[in-house]
Amino acid sequence: MAGVCICSELWRQSHSQDAVSTLSALLQAASYRLRFSAIAPDFILSNAGVSIAFVVVDDVHKELACEAERILKMRGTFQNSYVIVTLSSEADYSVFSEFYFSLGFDGEKPACIPVPSKHMALEKMIRIAFVHAECKRQGITGMVDLERKQFVQSEDARMACVSSIPRLELHDAHSLVQGVGSLEAISRSSRESIMETTDLSVDSAESVMKLFNDRVYGSTPLL
Repeated sequence: MAGVCICSELWRQSHSQDAVSTLSALLQAASYRLRFSAIAPDFILSNAGVSIAFVVVDDVHKELACEAERILKMRGTFQNSYVIVTLSSEADYSVFSEFYFSLGFDGEKPACIPVPSKHMALEKMIRIAFVHAECKRQGITGMVDLERKQFVQSEDARMACVSSIPRLELHDAHSLVQGVGSLEAISRSSRESIMETTDLSVDSAESVMKLFNDRVYGSTPLL
């Protein structure tokens, strides 16, 4: 299943020869031919008639200011686009989340994929491209979209979102989903009402309120 990976000249110039060699080896192992060109995303992988664009953010503390324009351009140009970002600490997550949602994204396009290391970012990119190509080849893209829509409306999806709130234990997340319901209902609840309908402590309820009252998260659509 041969494909083509177009890498931006900017990415090649800003990375060491070792990084370029690692990229080349990973692509060769996955049967991709590597080409370089002046493109806005860092990478465009094409296979089975499907093209997927990627912006790869290695350091959220240095690169965010110059990434916004490229991400927005990629979002408007490519049907399939992803931002793969290396996040190795809670501080990294906080910095990138504020940046990402401040751009007005709806959480679907481009999708944001966090990874713990730069090397894994390249591996993840190739795996995503492989999945898209296989879905197209097998004609199951529509089925995947339907399953995704069904999942984001499920209790499992709500649990996944709520359990990611900092300082919230798993049993707190379960109590919150069971006692209050949807993310929209949780976001509109007061601290007092959360404590009345769940067994959350004062500190846990405060963590929930802090998240949903933040101007960045408060402006994003909820399930």
